[in-house]
Amino acid sequence: MSSSAGKRKAVVEKKSESPAAASPKTVSPKVGSKKRTGTMAATVEEAKKFLGDDESSSEEEDTPKSKKGKTPEKKTASPKTAAKASPKAKKDDDKAKKMKRAGTMDVTVAEAKGFLDDDDEKKVKSRDIKDGHATRGKAHAKEVLTDLLDTSKAKPEDITDDDRQKAASRLRMVFRLIDRDRSGVVDREEIGAALRSLGMKFTQAKITKVFKAVAAERGVAEKKVESITADEFVKYMMVKLHGEKKKKAAASSSSSSSTTTTSSSPAPKTTSAPAPSPSAASSSSSSSSSSSSSSSSSSSAPAPALARAGSIASFYTEFAGMHDEIASAHPATALDAHANPAGPEFDLGLEGAFNQFTILVGSFQPHLAKPLFDRNPGEQLRNKGFNIVYTNTLSEFITLLPKADVAWIVSFMNDRGSETAKFVQAVRTFHERGGGLFIWGDNSPLFVEANLVLRDLLGTHLEGDTPGGKELKVGESNVSGQFGRHLITSGIVNLHEGITICYPTNTDRLYTLGTSSNNHPCVSYADYGQGLTSNDVGRIVVDCGYTKMYDEYWKTAGTRRYVVNACVWLLGLDHKMAHGRPLSTKEA
Repeated sequence: MSSSAGKRKAVVEKKSESPAAASPKTVSPKVGSKKRTGTMAATVEEAKKFLGDDESSSEEEDTPKSKKGKTPEKKTASPKTAAKASPKAKKDDDKAKKMKRAGTMDVTVAEAKGFLDDDDEKKVKSRDIKDGHATRGKAHAKEVLTDLLDTSKAKPEDITDDDRQKAASRLRMVFRLIDRDRSGVVDREEIGAALRSLGMKFTQAKITKVFKAVAAERGVAEKKVESITADEFVKYMMVKLHGEKKKKAAASSSSSSSTTTTSSSPAPKTTSAPAPSPSAASSSSSSSSSSSSSSSSSSSAPAPALARAGSIASFYTEFAGMHDEIASAHPATALDAHANPAGPEFDLGLEGAFNQFTILVGSFQPHLAKPLFDRNPGEQLRNKGFNIVYTNTLSEFITLLPKADVAWIVSFMNDRGSETAKFVQAVRTFHERGGGLFIWGDNSPLFVEANLVLRDLLGTHLEGDTPGGKELKVGESNVSGQFGRHLITSGIVNLHEGITICYPTNTDRLYTLGTSSNNHPCVSYADYGQGLTSNDVGRIVVDCGYTKMYDEYWKTAGTRRYVVNACVWLLGLDHKMAHGRPLSTKEA
């Protein structure tokens, strides 16, 4: 075997062992000439054919069998020996240096391999999988668009105006998620969170491109742009995702936001309190909803559950974070008997989107037995795709806890004695690894298990027995008879408070979501930056009137939607995607 041929074979073996070669590559059917160094002027298909022919011929010509059936050892010829080489060896050596092929191929083997390596590297870089999250480059904008549209349309020309409006609505939903103080503008850090939430690769360069584009639209220097509006974010993303000309995207954005007035130079993002005022929330949400002109039923199509992270639009509906503004923006929207928008499309989570997640229900209240749970909350949660595991014993709850994403604790009144320490430690471990907790109490003394956990995690406990039975209105979370605007209350205008209600004694680390007609917190939560001390722990919801899940109260105002929304929110998907964290932390 000639030394050059041996080198070619070594390169082939090295190529087959490389990560890029290990995974199959799809060659674009578009045949365009790609230039490279040296004499390379070939398409990817020609280069692969060239190498295929060369490797097959090398096996035949360069690996003769000895009489004993063994392959002769490779020998490196010295310069003097090479000068005396046989005509056949010289011919092989010349062939390795430069080989002629059909078409535009006039290239050495090394150049062909380098050409293909370069092409493969570009493909590998276009998707970077990290911590279970698919991060997309420009080549995968189509996948992001598919998530936004909930459709398999692959070609931009197949996408209709309704599709574009749907995508714009979901982009506005993402904007609402990252604009937590509902100021109507987001800064550079929040734009990074938005890109991650869309499943896109997060780099400072990408953020800079967004702000440069906005600065160009405003006609100012980039350094003067400290924050951008919802309209500007949607306009930029529509151009990037659709690959359309800016003029066309601008016209679409202008049409979709005709009822929104935005200053060309908004005020810089401030560090205001996380809890929004009703006026700010209403203004921001109204702006968001005005651009969603597709029919209200368009969001009800199930989104496939994803093994990868995908986009938040694969899990949340376009109406996430919206309340009374839904009916204002869509006068034809059907309302239920309690004046809430009717239909699962107005929930926080999409139908069928959560079948990779498990809810463990620990119901220690005998009246909330499995048949009752299954026909009320259980049925609605399964429609969202959740896997439900039910138990009514503390020991089994502790055993099953590591395999859950969200855990319910429905309290009773019995002292837990020797089981207390093990139960509290198991729940703390679950919470610290990112599991969501839905803690339920009711009138005194039906909050034993809830208090064991609340004292340990948040330094508070439940007490009291106040009469309820009334409906809360969307508004200020700390005002008696009202509840706040939050993802948990998405699609809710009126909400049943409960029948007999307890309340937390200390709300230093619990944020009030709803205040009962007796002026006590009846629904509270702990979130990142709002009561939780770490970005790695799980969210917490505390409900003080679990009798709302009984048959006679299950159809009260907003109850079904509230319970399902809370479970979706407890997964923390918006937070995890925005910060590049794994979506599920349960044990395999």
